[in-house]
Amino acid sequence: MNEPPEPIISDGNFDYFNKNPEDYKSIVLKCIQEILKINSNLLSKTGKIYIRVEGQIIEKEENTIKIYYQLINLLEDLLLYTFDEKAKKDIEGQDEKLKTLYPKYLEIFTEGQVNEARKYKVSKEKIIIKNDNLGMWCLEQIEKDKRECYRNKLRALLLLFKGRKNELSGKRTARMGMQTNQDD
Repeated sequence: MNEPPEPIISDGNFDYFNKNPEDYKSIVLKCIQEILKINSNLLSKTGKIYIRVEGQIIEKEENTIKIYYQLINLLEDLLLYTFDEKAKKDIEGQDEKLKTLYPKYLEIFTEGQVNEARKYKVSKEKIIIKNDNLGMWCLEQIEKDKRECYRNKLRALLLLFKGRKNELSGKRTARMGMQTNQDD
């Protein structure tokens, strides 16, 4: 009785069957590796990434900046339970800055409008228009500041990871268990 092999379900990045489970630290390290890999290329709104699907490498157009931001958010989620007060304060500070970016530049854009009708429209719709020099500048500044926030967030997460490597690997727990056995 030959059983058919288990199917390999792939989303282009991970095979969910026929794969050994990984420890928590290796998952975090893979996330950091992906951040470094995508950050080593030019970050742009459109870029090429290469994925393996059924043994073939396929080129795909992607928003590499969006992927970079998503990976940093994933790393934050993975390291959430290890946050100390300094990391929590640093990351919350960056999150607050990210929340205020668009309103800050929307106000600059609104105040820069000469035409009162357009100023009223912009203030009601709360949209920065791209086809305006001031609008383009505001959007570029938002993106520049957003990248800086995510970069600072990544730095805080990497420093946190550096200080907590042993906790993530389980070595500290194992060492503590050995110490209590010696005490008995």
